[in-house]
Amino acid sequence: MLNITQSQRIDLLFAAMQDFFAAHPVGVLDAQQVIVPSHGVGVWLRYQLASQQGISARLNTDFFGTYQWTLYRRVLGNHIPRSAPFARQVIQWKLFAYFLAVLKQPEQYPQAQEVLKPLFERLSNSSHQQGKNQQRLLWKMAEQIAQVFANYVLYRPDWLVRWGKGQLLDMIPVLVNMDAKTPEWLLQRYSEMEVWQQFLWQTLFSEDFEKHQNIRRNFWQILDSNPAKRKVLPKSLTVFTVLQLPPSEFTFLKELARFIDIQFLHYNPSQEYWADSVDPLWLKQFELKNPKAAALFDSRHPLLTRMGKQARDIFALLAELSGNEMSSQGEWLDLFPAYFPNTLLGQIQHDVLHLVQPQKHCFKLQPQDDSIQVHACHSPLRQLEVLREQLMGWLSSDKSRKPADIVVFVPNLNDIAPLVRTVFSTQSGMYLPVHITGVAQADAEQLWQAITGRYSLLDGRFSIEDLLDWLALEAVQELYALSREDVQRLGELLADAGFRRGFDAVHLRETLADGDHDTRFTLEFALNRLMLGIAMPVQAVHAGVLAYEEVGRQDFELLAKLSRIYQDLAARRYLLKSQHKTLDKTPVKNQDHALHYSLQDWLSLLREELSSDFDHTTGTVGGKGVACALDELQHSLDLTQSSQLNLPFRFVLDEVGQILAQAPPGSVPTGKITFSRLGTLRPLPYKLVVMLNLDSGLFPARDNKNTFDLMSVMPAQRGDRSRLIDEQGAFLDGLLLAQEACWLFYNGFDVSDTQPRQPSGTVQELIEFIRDMLEIPDMLYAHIVHYHTLEPFELMNFQAGTLDADVVSGQSPSRLNHRQPRSYQGTWSVVAANLQQQFAAVKWLDQDLVHPVQVQQGLISLDYIIRQLCRPASHFLSQSRVQQIARQDLPAIFEPLSLNKLDEYHIRALHQQQPDQLAQGHLQAILPVGSAAMAYWKKSQAEAARNRQRLRRYGEQETALTERVLMLEPWQLRVQIPQDEQCQLWLSQYPYKQKGQRQLRYWLEHLAWHIQRNTQAADVQQGIGQRVIVLSDSTLIYQPITAKDATAHLLKWLDVWQQASSAPWVLPPNLVLHASGVQYDAEQQQASIKNLDSLRKTWLDGIQFWPVHEQEDCAQHRDWQLILRGQDAGQLFAEFMQQHAIVLYQPIKQFSQVLDQ
Repeated sequence: MLNITQSQRIDLLFAAMQDFFAAHPVGVLDAQQVIVPSHGVGVWLRYQLASQQGISARLNTDFFGTYQWTLYRRVLGNHIPRSAPFARQVIQWKLFAYFLAVLKQPEQYPQAQEVLKPLFERLSNSSHQQGKNQQRLLWKMAEQIAQVFANYVLYRPDWLVRWGKGQLLDMIPVLVNMDAKTPEWLLQRYSEMEVWQQFLWQTLFSEDFEKHQNIRRNFWQILDSNPAKRKVLPKSLTVFTVLQLPPSEFTFLKELARFIDIQFLHYNPSQEYWADSVDPLWLKQFELKNPKAAALFDSRHPLLTRMGKQARDIFALLAELSGNEMSSQGEWLDLFPAYFPNTLLGQIQHDVLHLVQPQKHCFKLQPQDDSIQVHACHSPLRQLEVLREQLMGWLSSDKSRKPADIVVFVPNLNDIAPLVRTVFSTQSGMYLPVHITGVAQADAEQLWQAITGRYSLLDGRFSIEDLLDWLALEAVQELYALSREDVQRLGELLADAGFRRGFDAVHLRETLADGDHDTRFTLEFALNRLMLGIAMPVQAVHAGVLAYEEVGRQDFELLAKLSRIYQDLAARRYLLKSQHKTLDKTPVKNQDHALHYSLQDWLSLLREELSSDFDHTTGTVGGKGVACALDELQHSLDLTQSSQLNLPFRFVLDEVGQILAQAPPGSVPTGKITFSRLGTLRPLPYKLVVMLNLDSGLFPARDNKNTFDLMSVMPAQRGDRSRLIDEQGAFLDGLLLAQEACWLFYNGFDVSDTQPRQPSGTVQELIEFIRDMLEIPDMLYAHIVHYHTLEPFELMNFQAGTLDADVVSGQSPSRLNHRQPRSYQGTWSVVAANLQQQFAAVKWLDQDLVHPVQVQQGLISLDYIIRQLCRPASHFLSQSRVQQIARQDLPAIFEPLSLNKLDEYHIRALHQQQPDQLAQGHLQAILPVGSAAMAYWKKSQAEAARNRQRLRRYGEQETALTERVLMLEPWQLRVQIPQDEQCQLWLSQYPYKQKGQRQLRYWLEHLAWHIQRNTQAADVQQGIGQRVIVLSDSTLIYQPITAKDATAHLLKWLDVWQQASSAPWVLPPNLVLHASGVQYDAEQQQASIKNLDSLRKTWLDGIQFWPVHEQEDCAQHRDWQLILRGQDAGQLFAEFMQQHAIVLYQPIKQFSQVLDQ
């Protein structure tokens, strides 16, 4: 007997289930059997039973398909499989193997060649147009066809029966009847599609499908003819709500009801008959074409009929049992609630229950009614921040509310799960416990990446970034006994040794052009340099390899582990190249020498990897997850006897990865605030239902277009599913099952502009529906729709009654409201006030240099002072104990095609250090690839010869230096000056190019030298004490200066250094000197400021084609941005130039000369 009980309240259905259990007791060792639509519903039932009875025992919950095949095995015997042999992945394997065989041996499949010709032509055109691997496209095509076949098994079994008999559906008349304007070529395409689909089904699957059908027929025949077999059936069965009800499943329940009592507990949004109600939008379109026929249809409540199509179809199937048929089989019981709260949410639930079309502008919204809220934010992160504040207020307002009363549905939960953990992990204010359920296990996915990385890394470009990302995985670090610091050090060593991309020369040549034989910058290249550096830590070439000279003893063990990693990767390098493998661990010389193995062999290899190399993950969450995925794949192989199918290894890895990603643990309700994917906890009730990320284009999701799906072109049938209808139904369920409140969130703005964004069409329909309900439509934006600021600390969040009029461009302030965050008003309100206050202008700008200043005690390096004077912003921040996080450059992943500035400097330095011994091999880790290497080498040789010639104009060799202590009352400076203090010429050569800050360095060193040597006026007149610096692009000459004048000038710069430590010094020397901001007139013997406007523009905007974050003499540099916040940077610079530039920079211009520029 089939009894149907329906209600809009899940708690009433639960009570009916308990009554059914009481009326149908089971034995002491037996359990009540319940069919549930999801794992979450089963867990909820156990929680409810435990809360009422103190324990939840003797209750089995199963999915319909699983329990159906359990009954088959009970009645027909254990030789029957545990589930249907038509899983999508199994169908895909068989299709791919068959396609591959037909393409490789066409002479053995003449009929398949003819029938599948349109399919293979499509494959050929796609691979040619997209430039993709044909085998990969073949795998994808098999997946698409497998998906439609799996849907046919569930929703169109009658088609498959006909196809198995060699009959076609005769689609053309049906399609023409649906739309007479369908073009002929499209009809022909659908006809061809059915032909090859029928051929594939009959050839590969019809025999198994017939066996499957025989199991069903034998099941019913035995039950009809053998009363003894009926005893193995349960005495009763409960179906606790359904989310889908294909006709085949419903037929099974009706037949089973002839032998046992079945209680069908159905969640129905409405108590009225609405099986013939239609979508209001569809009705409007239909009315334009057929106004008379449209009068026969009714839409009734727009929310229900627009979003509840799935529930309507299930109700229509159940309604077919009403009347005489139902009276002979069971009873139909309605348990609908009589009371709804007097709120906007309660009114909507009441109207849907009674199918009442609300009259326009008749509902009076109470000021305290917040049962429905819509929140517009700027990003998912901001949504979560706002949600946290709102939840704190909601829980605090009623002590009976608990975190377990709250569920948060998210369409793309996997994407925002890390943000949820971040926002709700904070301990400030009220702690809100949350649980994210139904998402893929991050530990399992990371372990799988660690296992497959040893195969897949060499299947791509294999860049240093790819290798380091793989080494950063915890399972890999445990495998090779590495720490995070070890991985960081390996990255530094490999980058310095020249690794860019490619495993070795053979691997790199796969992506090089013909004739390109430069195979440097691979992992093998860098590893050889590092290993040679252990034996000979000097810059020397041995057997064509340049030793890496900076290998330390502490790196020896680390490089041994790197060598092991290299060997492990080499041993597995060819396994993804084709469908070949070797079972032993010895390296494969090439893919042609490998053996041909089956699906079972690949699976055995993966199990061996997991149990041997990654045995440390046994018992962990990640290890259990990967093991379960491999078990699931093994189960599919055993079920369908597909273990001997031959598939490329890459597709086996993809299949396991897909199992991990798409089959996460089922969503379950918890005692915390539950975050779940939208639709996975239907139809469970909660006091507060929250839905996030209801953005247009994201929700409701659509099914991916499958061009092979004939169901999409043929007339729809009752019970068909689509993702769009599923998510609309989940949205409606959330609205109707919320007991107290329903909150909706979406991204109403884009962080890149100020233009508003509309929510999902489904949310927009609800908003418009509510506006039509309200007695005062403007109350919608005053009490229901809330717009939030980009940041939680914006000033308006802390001002009571502030209307967020500036947030939404084009919106009227009267239509906007803004709710203050709660937790920020306490701890963080002072911080917010400080952040919002305007910075007052600093009063040190118009002050002259003060002398004497407080002198730092002890011995100070002049080099240290010079470095800080050259970087005044960094100097000020360091003395203020403010440290900005340095920008970290990622390692280069491409071979160099040219030399950068740093490499050019390095080559010049090597030429200068080894003028006669340097060979091209010493630069193999620097020179660009290809023919450019020789060009740059010759260029560097010519430049080095030129620089040596320029040096010989002034002397044969550089002046030897030593360190001295310069006593300059009250300073004690450690300086580097010539060994012979009384020498007449200080000659230096550097591989740098001229820069303003270097002119300052050489000038201050020049002053220190003349103070130490006590240069007198007579020496100056004779030109004794000249300094010459030969740079790569110019020659600097500093004329002698008396010790007295040198002391005065150096003391001024020491005073600047002291003042710049306590107040910003807005006068970067590189900008003033390099751009000739100060010019000296020898005839007039005075300096003047030139090009002030140009200098100011460069200071404000920086130099073109050079990132501003690297320009320390630009106001847009992050250090200056922090220091000069709220001030006029251009005005400050101009004032500094006027007050200090002449005093400080005139002597440099007066005593220096630039030659050979």
